[in-house]
Amino acid sequence: MQIGPGFLPTFLYYFTGATIIFTLLAVKGLGLGLSTGVPEQLGLVGGLVAGGFGAYMNQTTSFSVQFRDRKKFLKELDTALRELGYEQTSEIESVQVYERSSFRKLFSGKIYVQLEGNSATIASRASNTRQLRNVIG
Repeated sequence: MQIGPGFLPTFLYYFTGATIIFTLLAVKGLGLGLSTGVPEQLGLVGGLVAGGFGAYMNQTTSFSVQFRDRKKFLKELDTALRELGYEQTSEIESVQVYERSSFRKLFSGKIYVQLEGNSATIASRASNTRQLRNVIG
């Protein structure tokens, strides 16, 4: 199940934005001209760091979980997601969509759960899937 962007598109997104911001901050904050080359170098370093961190935390990842009892698993999953602040908001073509309410959903993304037989595939931002993997294994 591929829901969102992987590492490379996420890295490029954060790298590009951060490079521009760091370069502009170096020009304005340090008073250096672009002709010196220093703002661009600082921008590239800042862009690489921000791109790497942003991709590590926000790329879309997924994992699968095997279960024996569907009802028991769904109850355990629902409890785990509620503890993290998520609730089911919709179901699209056999994929359950969970998200946080109000302002928090702007920065946390959605969690997608697809059930097939005795397994579930869970996809979301890497930071979310790491938390869930620790909770439900």
